[in-house]
Amino acid sequence: MRGGKPGLAVSWGLLVALSCLHGTAGLWGEAGAPAADPPARGCAVRGTCVASPVCPCDVGTPGCEPGGERCPFPGAGAPCVDDSGAPPSKASEVAPSIVEACGGDWAPDDEVCCTDDQLSSLRDRLATAEGLLGRCPACMANFRRFWCAFTCAADQSSFVRVSNSSTCDPAAHPGPNKGKGGGCEGTVAASEDREVAQRVRVNVDKAYAEALFESCRSVTVAATGQRVVDVAFGGAQDAAAFLHYIGSAAYLSGQSPMLMSFTLSPPSLAAPEAPAGPPRGADEPWGGALRANSTGCDVDDEELGCLCGDCEAACPAAPPAPRPGGGGGGAGVGGADAPVRG
Repeated sequence: MRGGKPGLAVSWGLLVALSCLHGTAGLWGEAGAPAADPPARGCAVRGTCVASPVCPCDVGTPGCEPGGERCPFPGAGAPCVDDSGAPPSKASEVAPSIVEACGGDWAPDDEVCCTDDQLSSLRDRLATAEGLLGRCPACMANFRRFWCAFTCAADQSSFVRVSNSSTCDPAAHPGPNKGKGGGCEGTVAASEDREVAQRVRVNVDKAYAEALFESCRSVTVAATGQRVVDVAFGGAQDAAAFLHYIGSAAYLSGQSPMLMSFTLSPPSLAAPEAPAGPPRGADEPWGGALRANSTGCDVDDEELGCLCGDCEAACPAAPPAPRPGGGGGGAGVGGADAPVRG
């Protein structure tokens, strides 16, 4: 077992930059149609459309709402909407660094919905998140798997739906796409006339989300002893609140290019494909559900296991309470069951 470097980094917002979102993000209901077949393979977003933020104002100030006219893309790395129907690509061709970024769960021959430019951004954000969560290796491993699955899974379109998108118009936002106040010139969105994702809805397998949260809920900041979820995740008390904070806080603070709203879906209620057209009602999830391997923080593993201070489940069981009127037990001096010697 090992501890990691503490780090009072920003709210999870930093990692979310890999994905994103703003406004009235909420958690939608858990109803749906029973699954009959495995989720269809396909991508909802793929590749980076706007590399640098397009937001020449201070996010959150009057007239500078994230996703608004003046600040359409508040964070770096806004992805392209993929409505082409093209199948996922082989990782070795479009994302050769996937094993380096996401670990041994992935292989060069895997089909993926991500590109190497997305993985480069993801690596940076995961490195920052490790400063917060790295004291518990199992938690950090689960966190990495979550974002790698969201970004790269070949069945992404079965659990991700783009609910808001926009073009990046150089006429409205002139100037090269460099730095925080850059424009749309030179972006993939402008040069290829692509739609850019601003808000997505994501179905997450409920049991998987709970396992992810449980592995991270007790991780502490070494310098203060505070729980990381209190310092950096809005004091989340359950998986739903944890994901809600991840999906909205980064966008609202200008650290992420899109708003993410999560639905917790029981796996038995996952339909095989996401329907076309605009989003359905707030209580209607669709498609499959994001899930990946997860590891308990109390796992008996030298590399992944976490210390008691960062994982309640790894703490030794408390000794049994003394018997009423006793003091100890048969072996204790003066205990109720101590033998009387004459």
